[in-house]
Amino acid sequence: MLRQLLFSFLFLASVSNFYSQTNSTCANPQPFCTGQTMQFPAGVNSGNAQAGPNYGCLGSQPNPAWFYFQMGTSGPVSISMSAANDIDFICWGPFPTLNGNCGNLTAGNTVDCSYSGSATETCVIANAVAGQFYLLLITNFSNANQPITFTQNNANTPGAGQTNCGVLCSMTVAATSSLCAGQTGTLSVTTGTSIVSVAWNGPGGFNSSSFTPNIPNMTVGGSFTCIGTTTGTNPATNTCAVTASINVVQNPTTTAANNGPICAGATASLTGGGATTYAWLGPGGFISNIANPSIPGAQPVNAGVYTVLGSAGGCTSTASTTLQVNANPTVTAANSGSYCAGQSFNLTAGGAASYTWSGPNGYSSNVPNPNFNNIAPNLSGTYNLIGATGGCTATASTALVVNPLPAIVAVTSGNVCENFSVTLSAIGGTSFVWTGPNGFVSFQQNPQIVSAIPANTGVYTVVGTNMNGCVNSATVAEVVFAKPIITVLGSNACMNDQLMPTVNGGSTYQWTGPNGFSSAQQNPIINNVSLANAGAYNVTVTSAAGCVSNGTVFCNVYNKPVVNFTGNTEACKGDLFSFSGSGAISYKWLGTFGIAALGPQFSISSVSNSLQTTYTLVGSDGNGCFNSVVITPIVLGLPYGTVSSDKAGGCVPFCTKFNFQKGSPIITNVNWSFSNGNTFADSSNVTQCFTTAGTHTVNINLVDSKGCKGKSTATVEGYPIPHAEFSYTPDSPNENDNTVTFTDETGNASIVNWFWDFYSTGKDTSNKSNPTYTFPEIGNYFVYMKVTSNHGCVDSIVKKLTVVEDVTFFIPNSFTPNGDGNNEVFLPKAVGIKKYRMDIFDRWGQLVYTTTDILQGWDGKSKKGGDILPQDVYVYKISVSNSNSSKPKTYTGHVTLMK
Repeated sequence: MLRQLLFSFLFLASVSNFYSQTNSTCANPQPFCTGQTMQFPAGVNSGNAQAGPNYGCLGSQPNPAWFYFQMGTSGPVSISMSAANDIDFICWGPFPTLNGNCGNLTAGNTVDCSYSGSATETCVIANAVAGQFYLLLITNFSNANQPITFTQNNANTPGAGQTNCGVLCSMTVAATSSLCAGQTGTLSVTTGTSIVSVAWNGPGGFNSSSFTPNIPNMTVGGSFTCIGTTTGTNPATNTCAVTASINVVQNPTTTAANNGPICAGATASLTGGGATTYAWLGPGGFISNIANPSIPGAQPVNAGVYTVLGSAGGCTSTASTTLQVNANPTVTAANSGSYCAGQSFNLTAGGAASYTWSGPNGYSSNVPNPNFNNIAPNLSGTYNLIGATGGCTATASTALVVNPLPAIVAVTSGNVCENFSVTLSAIGGTSFVWTGPNGFVSFQQNPQIVSAIPANTGVYTVVGTNMNGCVNSATVAEVVFAKPIITVLGSNACMNDQLMPTVNGGSTYQWTGPNGFSSAQQNPIINNVSLANAGAYNVTVTSAAGCVSNGTVFCNVYNKPVVNFTGNTEACKGDLFSFSGSGAISYKWLGTFGIAALGPQFSISSVSNSLQTTYTLVGSDGNGCFNSVVITPIVLGLPYGTVSSDKAGGCVPFCTKFNFQKGSPIITNVNWSFSNGNTFADSSNVTQCFTTAGTHTVNINLVDSKGCKGKSTATVEGYPIPHAEFSYTPDSPNENDNTVTFTDETGNASIVNWFWDFYSTGKDTSNKSNPTYTFPEIGNYFVYMKVTSNHGCVDSIVKKLTVVEDVTFFIPNSFTPNGDGNNEVFLPKAVGIKKYRMDIFDRWGQLVYTTTDILQGWDGKSKKGGDILPQDVYVYKISVSNSNSSKPKTYTGHVTLMK
């Protein structure tokens, strides 16, 4: 693997005795590297080695050749030196640097040494470290003209050290030192003879493999590195690098600007920046060498493009700016004439692109033709205009006259009631036009409305015109009050009630009527009237405006009806109260909660929640007069008593005695009725028997001296007798399956207590509802169960249970129907079997054989006959039962058919 190491320089030379030796002293050792064979000329007739170093094992040092090498990687190194004739060597080190080591060639620094008669020598360094230097002296004891070959013996050994061939590499470079941005830079490299290729890299991603590359249009300077590669094969040790710098001076960023656009006659200013010196050129032969030149009184002919050349640090750049010189506008201003206050007018401007108006009272506007609405005389005066085009201005003005409006005044003769006259008057103008409500129009200065009506009420407007033709108006309000519109209603009354005539539509009222009646109330009330109060009633109504209307109404007075009722005022509780009214035409029955009924008839139950303690019957006649009578209903209580029994209940059949105790003293009849159909009359106690389960009821019907009927009720409970029953599993226990679980299946009652006797002798018992018991031996057992319900009712049952012998069954797991007479049939063996069935299935679940004969086995053939089935594992299903079992027992498993 180490033989594949690359070197910075690969130096291979095979030379003859004509090669000039330059490494005969310690001061000028020749570099070399290992990893492949390398040859150097041996010294011939070159004298002995210099005095000073400790030459160790070398007895003599003829024809010396000095070399050095540096470790590239750490590890042991074994270097072989071979020639045609006798050579010797000594090696010193390690040294941190190459220079200054000739005085350190001591015995302590000796690494290896050989002074033998062999033509091949080996230098071994056990733990060479990367970066360390070693000096090697080879002497040509034979003085023969011969090459010396170097090889690394352990080049292929894992972990071996490697020398640095980079010591063979040398280069020098040159470059353009400084240039302006955008120019071309040049690089060059001079190399030693071992350099076979170079690679350049630098700022801006620059790279090249040329020995003299050019860099066109440079914008960024910096350091450029050249990496030279020798003829070696180890990338870690066969390269060296040198650098050169190029300084790129950036061109100045020259700027140009002006103060345009400007108006004709103004001073034009040019502004340059970004450089140290400037040169300007422009329209009309303009030239300047200052940074910020100016052109006083510039005209449109001076407009155009101005170019400046800026310089800084020997580098230049240009910029340009366009100057705009605009001509001044010719501005005009006008208006449309004289006006009356309140009208609208326009100012008119022309000759420019934008405008600014100013005028009286601080007026200003930027609208070319501003409009004035609802103008006043204070707008009269001179309006000045500044017009601008392209930033250049000119002025103009116009005069405006606004005449004042006439001061018109309008009055009336005052507000009136309808049918009176109204006069309108106006001053302040030379001519007048009146308009008003109900289509009123007049061209008189002071018109009159004769016999006015309420429709003439409203605002009247007069328009007056003065000598300048200016128009103004005034308004005045007139009210024509209508007579009050009244509504008068009469009132009929019953004797001793109230008469209440009414009127509306006015502000004040005055009534007069029969029997000397007079009142100033709007709606007077006449109390406790008699027939003398009947007749016509007159009223005078006056409005708030003082207008008057009159009205009349007739009032009648009637006698009241005589109201009475018939019906029962007492009722037994639960019966009806029924009443009938008389003496009127319509009736209304009133309770404390409101109307109970309408009409002459009224009924209500004595137990109704709506029953009131009193009712008022109100009857009315055809004149609306009414009278009333009060009714007080009385509810009579029902007879009652209490019934008790000696027993609240019992397990059927059972008997008990019932007793009755009166609760009210006026009971005259007591009758008994039982739910089983039995009845008894006029008895205070009765004995009754019950044979069925359930709730039994006794009703006692009572009658008192007022004929009211009541009832008392009692119940007793007949409790059912439970129907004892149980089951057990297994239903056919045997000597090996002799643990039996008993399940209570009692019905007809809720059971709270159980007693089990498994021998009916009291030997083994249990109080559990569903006990389990293991019978010790084959035989018959009589199992007794007694149950008690939640009401203490009892029942019992005895069942016979037999424990039998168990079935003995053996099933083989394989057989060999191969004709050798042994184990030819799959045949289970059993004892005590009554019923038997065997089915054989293949691995796909297909039935291949079946039999119900326990003495007939399977011979391996299909149920259809033919050859023995293939060797495989088959599934059997066997059902068996003994003579005492009602349920079969099933066995499933696998049997292997083997041939």
